[in-house]
Amino acid sequence: MQCLTDETMAAIADGTLAAEERRMAIGHVDECANCRQVLAGVLTLDVPSHAPGEPRRTLAAGETIGRYVVLECIGSGSMGIVYTGQDPDLGRRVALKVLRSDSAAGSSGGARKRLLREAQAMARLSHPNVVTIYDVGMYGDEVFLAMELIDGGTLREWLRRAKRSWREIVGVFRRAGEGLAAAHAVGLVHRDFKPDNVLVGNDGRVCVTDFGLARSSSQTTGDRLLELPPQGIDSMTRTGAIVGTPAYMAPEQIEGAAADERSDLFAFCVAFYEALYGDRPFIASNIVELAGVIARGQIRPAPAGTRVPSWLRRTLVRGLRAAPSERPAGVAALCEAIDRRLSRRRRAAVAAIAAAVVATAAALWPSGRDARDDRDAPAAGSPAPPAAPRPTALTDHPLPASTSDEALRAYRRGLKNLRDGITPAHDFARAAGLDPSLAEAHLRFALDAFWQVPVEARAHLATAIELRSKLTPRDQLMLAAAQAWMQSQPADRDAYAKLLRKAQAAFPLDAELAFQAGKAVWESDDRSGALVLFQRAIELDPAFGAAYRSTSDILAYTGKLDEALATVDRCTTQDPDATNCIAQRALIDGLAGNCARIEQDAQRILAHDPGSDVGYYLLASASYSQGRSLEAVRELLHARVARLPDALKPRYEAWHLCAFDVLTGDFDAARERARALERSTTPDADRRLHARAAYWWTSASLESGRAPEAATGARAFLVRKDAWMAEPRGEDFSILRDLTPRLLLAERRGGLLSPEAFETERAKWIELWERSVAPGSRSFLWLHGYAAVVETRDDAERALARAGQFGIPHYTPYTLGDAFIGTTYYLAGRTTDALPYLQRAARSCIALEVPFEHTHVHLVLGDALASLGRRDEACAAYNVVLTRWGHAKPRSITADKARAAATTLGCR
Repeated sequence: MQCLTDETMAAIADGTLAAEERRMAIGHVDECANCRQVLAGVLTLDVPSHAPGEPRRTLAAGETIGRYVVLECIGSGSMGIVYTGQDPDLGRRVALKVLRSDSAAGSSGGARKRLLREAQAMARLSHPNVVTIYDVGMYGDEVFLAMELIDGGTLREWLRRAKRSWREIVGVFRRAGEGLAAAHAVGLVHRDFKPDNVLVGNDGRVCVTDFGLARSSSQTTGDRLLELPPQGIDSMTRTGAIVGTPAYMAPEQIEGAAADERSDLFAFCVAFYEALYGDRPFIASNIVELAGVIARGQIRPAPAGTRVPSWLRRTLVRGLRAAPSERPAGVAALCEAIDRRLSRRRRAAVAAIAAAVVATAAALWPSGRDARDDRDAPAAGSPAPPAAPRPTALTDHPLPASTSDEALRAYRRGLKNLRDGITPAHDFARAAGLDPSLAEAHLRFALDAFWQVPVEARAHLATAIELRSKLTPRDQLMLAAAQAWMQSQPADRDAYAKLLRKAQAAFPLDAELAFQAGKAVWESDDRSGALVLFQRAIELDPAFGAAYRSTSDILAYTGKLDEALATVDRCTTQDPDATNCIAQRALIDGLAGNCARIEQDAQRILAHDPGSDVGYYLLASASYSQGRSLEAVRELLHARVARLPDALKPRYEAWHLCAFDVLTGDFDAARERARALERSTTPDADRRLHARAAYWWTSASLESGRAPEAATGARAFLVRKDAWMAEPRGEDFSILRDLTPRLLLAERRGGLLSPEAFETERAKWIELWERSVAPGSRSFLWLHGYAAVVETRDDAERALARAGQFGIPHYTPYTLGDAFIGTTYYLAGRTTDALPYLQRAARSCIALEVPFEHTHVHLVLGDALASLGRRDEACAAYNVVLTRWGHAKPRSITADKARAAATTLGCR
């Protein structure tokens, strides 16, 4: 058989070649190295599992893919079928892409797993110029993606609809380049960049799509998106696969080598060149010839009469070099080079205009000027060019107008604290109180305080909306994002992230907007995207302490505690004023039991800022944990309260004194204080305040042997809780502050709830939270819904059975998660697994934050150690319980158990 013609190869790729002819063609390719190399760039050699040309069933309107309801089919190719759909949970329209799995790349379970992993990696990328992936899952044996629905068309269609100037084309490709560079920053390589994989919305937004999917598909129509695994691929990064549309592929991809960012840069430059000139830069009739043309650098000349600047062509040609090492470092570097040239052109244009203005002014100026005027006037032909755009730090923005100098001082202090990562809400509240018309203060209070005091934050937001006209355009963009997030229940974190990404894209050199966008993206559960934005904020403002603090926090949540602590060290080096970075280290140290360093850091904070309430609280926590006198700890807590805003003083004073009562075993006093706290919060709409008062009262009642009273108190809260405002957010702190499972447990222990009814009510709680919880916080549903309420072996086994569904968290700030996890393992009979968690919880430095849990865990630790024959260590654990609660008023159930166990062991 003669070598295959181009027409035959195209028919194979398009799926139009008859089965017998296809079989014969593939048989020839097996014997012909030249045809095999040519065909490698355009198709897979495996025969599809369905007959060529056989249509795939298209889903009808009303059918479902996962939880999504299909509305209509809007496109189909051999990569997959795309539908519009409806997300019934969030009430939004989405694009649904069902990826084909009947090709060589997807015919095996392993290939489908690779495809699913790549889709999940793509879903972690969040950027204004990248199509957002909301969800990834399996539909039968195929992978589906639920994506942001872009109202518009492809870049190729945008180019065809009208004649575009080179400036318009540069603008679109610059935005696409931002998206591609963002992917590279998080380790994703596109592998198939082309005009069909860029969407241009009707609102002008430019989005790159189909990241990472080229390597997992093997056949398309038209432009061919193909994969040929000549040696078999056993990992997502193995070389030896030709992936991508040949007309745009880098030569290393044609040769089957691994693709990287510079391969995407090559494809980007091919598409950019084609958009500018109407033709691709290389002329070839097949993939072998194309490889030769690229290797020889035979780029077609620019058409005669083109208006594209020569410097732009030279810039693109550098990205089209055959050797990756000779190209720019990546798309970001190329775009920066274009930006520099555009900026130079703008400066030249401004200079020319300025020169004309000066010349005109000179002609019109009265002739009676004195010599001084001549000396001061700029030379007409050489005006000073305007400065190039510079990064803007948060504190560089001009202050708003105000009739109160004191309000502006408070506002300026708030900006400085916001930049340093020190809680600024108090300063913004003071500024707004001194000048109620200061819209910026209301807005920033709302954004900063929403996690802590959502009711007050929404009130300030409402005022900012009334004063919208006083805000700058950039602050109006922040206001729109805040409205979308805060004026919904639950808070719409996806809208918040989308709008702040849009604001950041509009002001790319604004450090605060990069930081605020990072916070929003993190809120929407895209941690990798948030890290990119926080890093961008640091690049724009190397002393942006809050960005370091947030970076450290994300690293801690993912279990990278060493990296988190290293980030804190970088923060304190770059921004000595960022005392909240030190507080972040104390948060990590508090769970790890490094109490001595917390004391040192607290003193460091207070030396820098004697008015820091955080410094006094950390010092009190470290002092108690290291056995300082109770009188000294009490004084430190009083000092902390004295430095809080007046509105918060009564609330925190009650909490601190209640914790102190618990740690000293005075449960009668703790109950009375909890009742007083409940009375003081009666008019408050924040459910969390009522829940905390109920929890203190029921816990003190249970510990002192009054289970029926505890159950009654718990029910009194639970039957009223829907009258108060629920948690608006869906992250771990929100779940932590919803104490429903522990109050349900109090009902069970007091006989008001049967075990079966307890399970029913807990399931309702879980179901309610699953509607709003961020995916990255699901493990906290398990922690607080299961592990925190384990009392029996059945409870423990039930909790561990559900751990796979939710996950077990790595890092649990402000709660003693290690105690819950360790107790669950111990009661399930897994003492060896339990011990590290129990020991870490027992040596933690947060007893003032969680006094009940911190004392209970010493009993469980003692029992675990005793079961392993470690008598002295067990006695030491029991002794902690007895020291705190051995003389409790009126009694302590936990102390009774510790005393009995210690007696059995013969402890002193």
